[in-house]
Amino acid sequence: MESLVLPVLAAAIMLGLYFRKKTHPVIQFTPPGLGLFWAALILQGLYAAFWLMFGLGEVTRSISGGAIHLIPAVSAILLIFTARKLPLEGGLVLAVEGLLLAVYTVISIDAGASKLPAILFAAAPAILSGLLLLGAVGLALAAPKPK
Repeated sequence: MESLVLPVLAAAIMLGLYFRKKTHPVIQFTPPGLGLFWAALILQGLYAAFWLMFGLGEVTRSISGGAIHLIPAVSAILLIFTARKLPLEGGLVLAVEGLLLAVYTVISIDAGASKLPAILFAAAPAILSGLLLLGAVGLALAAPKPK
């Protein structure tokens, strides 16, 4: 239950940044950066689809507690839509969220259990999406500007 706080907090931060800014800077991605950008958004979309599959499946079968799986799905979807307009901030928020989820997973799992699958499942999509977004922004900022 506590692990749901981080995705919701990340989505709230991104929504706050999105609505706080009146204009959003347009980042012109170069072809390799554009691929990284879309790879990050698709990875987050797959992560959201995974949670939606479980959440909707349990809700439609009237399993109590199934709606709790919809929380990470909705927060991932919100992060996708806001990161499209704010890729730098989205990359930072996703990477930090993933790192915090990894630390939380390591702390909360008993010592006898294998921690790697839990970390890969809980934190890897956010870390990888964040790093891909940051890489795309870095390539866009490092590209030579036309005169």
